Amino acid sequence: MSPLSRLITIVVASTGTLATQTVTPRWGGVVSTNLEPEPKLAEVLGPERADAFYRWKDCSPDRGDCEKGSPVLPEQPVEVIFVRGDWTCVDVGGTGGSGGAWVQSGKLSPLVSDPEPRLAAWVGTWWPLGVKRGQGSNHLVIEKTPTADTLKVHGNAYWYGPLVDGHPVTHFGGVDGESKPQGNYLLIQELDKGGNPVGCELAMRLIGQYLIVADNSQCGGMNVRFWGLWQK
Repeated sequence: MSPLSRLITIVVASTGTLATQTVTPRWGGVVSTNLEPEPKLAEVLGPERADAFYRWKDCSPDRGDCEKGSPVLPEQPVEVIFVRGDWTCVDVGGTGGSGGAWVQSGKLSPLVSDPEPRLAAWVGTWWPLGVKRGQGSNHLVIEKTPTADTLKVHGNAYWYGPLVDGHPVTHFGGVDGESKPQGNYLLIQELDKGGNPVGCELAMRLIGQYLIVADNSQCGGMNVRFWGLWQK
């Protein structure tokens, strides 16, 4: 059975509170542009930071045997993975497959997405959450096209490796395509002359002021990924 066929319990935010529902996950080391069902985001309630505990093996925050990690700042967005009692497993980095941390459910406020955002909400330069912005950083530029209901997406991603013979190893890649959003979902596929998908493929969900991105691992060199949580 593949990881995508296993079911887990995940938080939904349709009522503005944390509730549980069974869905199919998109993480677990699976290379996929699957963003169905829509990923769920939440923000940490302030004014105090929320304690986070690493989710190692079968540790339980209720038992106090999970190693304490870096606290999560107020209003910091997290991607919700699943709920267990009074605790929610979240991805602080917003990148599927990067592992999770336990945060008390009462410290989280769900973010509700607009099912039909205006094109203007997509437009702009997007950066991965928490990275230093500028040349040499991952970025995506989304623009309107002459066609009223279509968006153009282009951008670059990088992976910086160790020094080899005194020189840094750098892998890079990019994406360039256009498509029409379906609600708050946008799928970008690079096409050949016959209009067939070839190469890089990005799936995006616009949730509030954040963009969740997944790719098909064909957007550049080794370890180059667009996956994660992005912000203008």
